[in-house]
Amino acid sequence: TIDEGIEILTGKAAGIPEDGGWTEGSVNALVDKRLQQMTDTLLSYSRQGGMEDEEPSPEASQGD
Repeated sequence: TIDEGIEILTGKAAGIPEDGGWTEGSVNALVDKRLQQMTDTLLSYSRQGGMEDEEPSPEASQGD
């Protein structure tokens, strides 16, 4: 499974769902925490009106 692959590649437990979250300290818990931080940042940025008066950075316009 993907979780088994995560555990093999990272040497850390992937984690299992627990009461709306993940096993503390697991890879899935760390990913969930980081995604929540990114969501909070984007929502805060959006509420402030974004970059209405600024040009986008060159990195933002390049595709991967």
